[in-house]
Amino acid sequence: MIKKIALMTCMMVAWAVLAYAVNPDDYIYQDFETFDHVVKKNSAIKGAEIYISPTPEDARISFLSGNISYSRGMLLKPGRYHIAVSKPGYKDITKWIDVKPGRKLNLSFVLKKVPAKKHKAGEIWIDTSTGMEFIWIPGGSFIMGADDGRPDEAPAHKQELEGFWMGKYEVTNAQYRKYKPDHDSKKNDGGSLNADENPVVFVSWEDAVDFTKWLSAKGQGQFSLPSEIQWEYACRADSSSEYFFGDDPDMLEDYAWYAKNSVTGFKLLGGHGVSHPVGKLKPNAFGLYDMLGNVWEWCSDGYDKFAYFKKRENHKSDRYRVLRGGSFLSSSEYLRCATRHWSATGERSRMEDYGFRVVRTD
Repeated sequence: MIKKIALMTCMMVAWAVLAYAVNPDDYIYQDFETFDHVVKKNSAIKGAEIYISPTPEDARISFLSGNISYSRGMLLKPGRYHIAVSKPGYKDITKWIDVKPGRKLNLSFVLKKVPAKKHKAGEIWIDTSTGMEFIWIPGGSFIMGADDGRPDEAPAHKQELEGFWMGKYEVTNAQYRKYKPDHDSKKNDGGSLNADENPVVFVSWEDAVDFTKWLSAKGQGQFSLPSEIQWEYACRADSSSEYFFGDDPDMLEDYAWYAKNSVTGFKLLGGHGVSHPVGKLKPNAFGLYDMLGNVWEWCSDGYDKFAYFKKRENHKSDRYRVLRGGSFLSSSEYLRCATRHWSATGERSRMEDYGFRVVRTD
């Protein structure tokens, strides 16, 4: 009996020595190191490190098989995986990959840009969730700003941009309430600003951005506030004058609601004017209504009075944002195409004459 025990003990020791000789690292560390560390040392149980390099670099990488989230250098068990590389505006790439033990996978994918759809100037597109109408603004170039205007409008400089969809009208109360049913545009010294077809007001820059995000989530395109470049280009509509119709401010009453023509009976009692239903006056050459007057329109850009000197349109500023176009409370000088206005963001920026319109990309 003792001999049998001794023999079994010797066999166990010999087996342990043999295991140590074959793979000493695993033998020593298997009870003390993390699983990931052991996996990296033991090619018999690990799969492969995977590195995917997409172009453009911000393309999304996802697994279509299994509940897996990609991270660069991640370990995959041996097997077959279906992956996708995608980005809006580009053609998706999908590919099956085979993962074998102990191999490092380096994969590169170059996405091809989807050719832009050809649209005609003035073409109309309607958002079915809100009824908002959008007009196609053809790409081109223009002179932005003014050398003889206010200091923050100089220097006048050339800008080029691609075509885009722009709201034919300012966003109305009825349209905004599809997103926020209880929104109140309030009154302005007795005059209601709440009519369905009046532009929505008492919205901060953040409120306007949140509306565009809600609209984008509907799946009918990507929506945003216009940049300053987009706004002024759309407003000018191939013109180079003070106003898109010429230089004579006396003609404004045909195109814009502003201080001179927006008074009501309340004004005679010392009150203020009110906004008006959108689309009641003449449009500009692109078919856009109320680009001047009615309400100031939020843009996506942060405000910097030296932006044009720095050649930094689309600059960032969390504190101040740009508004364009003037309002029913503005005098004619604030309705010039080049005029820039600004406001702090947040709750305090909700004003009786601050609204917005929206742009869309396919």
